[in-house]
Amino acid sequence: MALSGPSSYLPTVDEFIAHWNLADAALGAAGPLSVLGGQNVSWLGTLRTQLEGARAEVEALRNDREGARFTLDSLKAALLARLNQFNARIRAEAPETKWEAMLPRAYSTGEGMGKVVPPLDDVRAVWEDYEAGLGNIVLMGGYTFAMFQTQLAALKSAYTELSAADNSTLSFKRKALACRLIS
Repeated sequence: MALSGPSSYLPTVDEFIAHWNLADAALGAAGPLSVLGGQNVSWLGTLRTQLEGARAEVEALRNDREGARFTLDSLKAALLARLNQFNARIRAEAPETKWEAMLPRAYSTGEGMGKVVPPLDDVRAVWEDYEAGLGNIVLMGGYTFAMFQTQLAALKSAYTELSAADNSTLSFKRKALACRLIS
């Protein structure tokens, strides 16, 4: 089997090991076959085990990142819906007032943290001020200001978790590059 990409590495190494074992058996007392100054088939087996472990680590890192991205995207979408509900509620209850003038503009769920968090922080501030002056606002489904604050904190944490997942993946890539440069 020829190497055709990363997915072929392990099966190709398995074929090399099988062939190497056959060669050692054929050599009998003249064996075992060694390369690179005395490396034998167990050396290749050790490298294979290391490669298999590295591949598993890459998959785990990828899963962590995909999970973090899903959580972040879900929270962005949920909070965008709440921002729109809040804005609609203020426009209905306090039209042409300072409250309506203070409402933030909606963001797009495809935008980054710098465009998503500020409008949500703005909603938090307006909601808090409104409730302090005029009374509580409850959105659809019994959604309260406390629930909004909890979800906003979760969103900010999700950004941190995604960044950590990205950094873990980047660290692994740097480690892999360093191993290639050393060998």
